[in-house]
Amino acid sequence: MGSAVMHLCIGKKVSQKLNNSDRKEFLIGNLAPDLSKLTNLSRYVSHFLKKVNINGTEREVPDLDKFIKKYKNRLNEPFIQGYLCHLISDDIWFRNYIPNHVVAITEDKKQILLRDIDDYIPYDDFKKTMYRDYSKLNKYLFEMYKINLKKFDNMDIDNPNMEEFEFEEIHRLIEQISYFLEYTEDTIEKASIEIDEENEEVNETLELLSNTEVVTYIEEAIDKVIDDYTEIGLIK
Repeated sequence: MGSAVMHLCIGKKVSQKLNNSDRKEFLIGNLAPDLSKLTNLSRYVSHFLKKVNINGTEREVPDLDKFIKKYKNRLNEPFIQGYLCHLISDDIWFRNYIPNHVVAITEDKKQILLRDIDDYIPYDDFKKTMYRDYSKLNKYLFEMYKINLKKFDNMDIDNPNMEEFEFEEIHRLIEQISYFLEYTEDTIEKASIEIDEENEEVNETLELLSNTEVVTYIEEAIDKVIDDYTEIGLIK
């Protein structure tokens, strides 16, 4: 689930601003769009994707207006709010941060040109590199944002009845979340000490991203989600 931890960090901060009582349901909704990575559901469906031109390159970003229009009568539901949080966060990531690394994409989406590299590389190689960086940053983010997964011990939630989310596959989402349950308080504390003492080394091991860039993104996403929620009346 790649950037699941980044979404958990954003979701935790945003959920604290909401007046709903079911934070777990919000957080599951916040992770739900990426269940499409584990199923056959198209990301165009799960992420409401539309094509836009950013710096001369065609990109795919969530169509937030389309989502809000479709679920305007259900925006008071924690799961729907969490889902929207994910889409807003992805919009920022693909508009403002991916272009820092990806200069151009071929029409067939199979090759990309990275900044500071003079030739195209396979898109799959780029994805693998990015996901390795996500994994390396996980413990750092768990410590910085004090992520507590105990709320996911019981994953029973009502079916949100969304075409974009395959509720019968929720067990696969649970399996992905359980991967992170290895981060106990002891391992998080140890990881934070290592990162504090060897911050430069940690940055050197990352191939594309930096912890500073990712934290900057998370904070920007939190602010943007809160602003958007305020604009549509979810936060007073």
